[in-house]
Amino acid sequence: MIDLARLAQEYDAEIPRYRRLEALLVPGVTARLLEAGIAPTVSHRVKDYASLARKAIKKSWPDAMHRSPDLLGVRIIVPFTRLKDAVVDALKSSFTLTGDDNKVTKYGATALGYLGRHLQISYPDGHAPERALEGLQAELQLHTRAESAWADASHDLTYKAALALPESLERRVNRLTALVELFDNEMAGAQDDLTTLPGFPAARMLQVLERSFLPLALRDFDRELSVVVLTALLPAYEPAELETYERLIGAFVDARAERLKSVYGRWRADPYAHPLVLQPESIAIFERLERNETGIRDAWDQALPGSVLDAIAELWGVVLSRPGERD
Repeated sequence: MIDLARLAQEYDAEIPRYRRLEALLVPGVTARLLEAGIAPTVSHRVKDYASLARKAIKKSWPDAMHRSPDLLGVRIIVPFTRLKDAVVDALKSSFTLTGDDNKVTKYGATALGYLGRHLQISYPDGHAPERALEGLQAELQLHTRAESAWADASHDLTYKAALALPESLERRVNRLTALVELFDNEMAGAQDDLTTLPGFPAARMLQVLERSFLPLALRDFDRELSVVVLTALLPAYEPAELETYERLIGAFVDARAERLKSVYGRWRADPYAHPLVLQPESIAIFERLERNETGIRDAWDQALPGSVLDAIAELWGVVLSRPGERD
């Protein structure tokens, strides 16, 4: 028997702990993924009482507070399917992940359906930042962007439908599921092909820079802006430097990691920070300022406002000369 008055009392007593878990766990998860070089979209919510009560009635749960796995729900959205395993591997190093329910694998090769991956996540025993959070779990839903859109659109129709769907309607929904899988696979393939095109080196440069930037800056960035700036910087490199770009940037980051962390840490929370300082191309700019100051100024002036370069150069401790001031 479901006692709604008792459920309300239990909810009021327990939910402050889940709100505290939300405040600490979600930023920790986001930071860990950025440290691993993954830039996800993260959303989250603590289940409200009305939603919990409805769930208790639908599932005939007299002890809903102890049965509901998603009192704190966290959704992580990544661009491509292949990043799902990378997310799980990254989080395993800092959190306990249990109850891995990969919806894709359960259907096998001949069936289609909801494509998310659900895990239960908590702090390891004895490592919660506060004693009250020991043993509390959140449900982590891992989706690609396409899977997330499908889940939102079809949620009321199929995922928790009260009635069995007619076969014809179920087939229509399943066809959409197949399109989601096709979309994700084609987008991943297109990205791979894009980075190999001889006419688009900025994409390859961005891949290299992103891998170093995310763990240092711990924030996402504007990819369109990155491509614009990196395209402008191309003339500042010799062909041999572009061919060995990963090694070039790796050596610079290894030598300047602490300085880069300091710069990013200083400006991360400043709403008036230079628009490029918290972008991965900042690494390229700082590297060129040290290695080829004349080359970056000449390349920059052909495509972008010189004052923008002057300002970010000053953040790195470089005062650039104007063209007329050079020897």
